Amino acid sequence: MRPKVSWKRHKEKTKDMGEKGVRRMEVIRLEHQAEKLFARLGTKVFEIFVEKKQETISQSTPSIKSLMQQLVEIDRKIEDKEKRIANL
Repeated sequence: MRPKVSWKRHKEKTKDMGEKGVRRMEVIRLEHQAEKLFARLGTKVFEIFVEKKQETISQSTPSIKSLMQQLVEIDRKIEDKEKRIANL
C-alpha cells in the first residue's frame, strides 16, 4: 500500500524552492553589479594615481567615496538576501 501523498506539503516545498531560486538570482545580479563597480573603482584609482599624478587617495576622495558607498550598499543587500535564503 502506498503512503498518502501530501500535495499541500509538496506544493509548499515547490514554492520555497522557487523563492530560493529567485533570491539566488537576485544575489547573482547584485554580485555582477558589484563586479562592475569594482572595475570602475580600479579605473578611478588608476586615473588618480597615474593620469592625475596624485600620490594619495582616501575613502573621502569624491569619486572614490561614491563608488565605495554603492559597494557597501550592494554588500548589505547581498547579506540580507542570503539570510532570507537560509531561512526558507
